[in-house]
Formats: sequence, structure tokens, C-alpha cells
Amino acid sequence: MIKLAKREWEILQFLLTQDRPVPLEVIASHFAVSVRTIRNDLGYIESFLKSLNIHLERRSRIGIWIENKFHAI
Repeated sequence: MIKLAKREWEILQFLLTQDRPVPLEVIASHFAVSVRTIRNDLGYIESFLKSLNIHLERRSRIGIWIENKFHAI
């Protein structure tokens, strides 16, 4: 099973509390890191979620959200 780092867990928890897509810039600002760092972290988070049959949805210029989050972790 894939293990997430502390910040990756925090990003996952943040996304689980959102009720609409969140732009990468907002996530990066919230965690005081670059958008590139968020993209890298989301790659690990996405792999983790896929292992649980949960999908991380990404839409250009709209944001990111977790599909079926009520069945998540």
C-alpha cells in the first residue's frame, strides 16, 4: 500500500472538506508551497486514492476535487 507524507495527508484532508473544485493556486497558498510541489504531492495522493478505488478529479482552470468523497477514508 502507498504511504503518504504528512503534507500529502494534510492536502487530502483539506480536499475532503471542500464542497467544490479547488484551484491549485489556492491549495499551494494554503500550504505555503509552490504549485509545482502541489502537483507532485497530488500525484502521490492520486495513486493512494486509486488503490482505494477513489478518483481525484482534475479540471484545467477549474480545480481539483475528490469524487465519491463520502465513501472515502
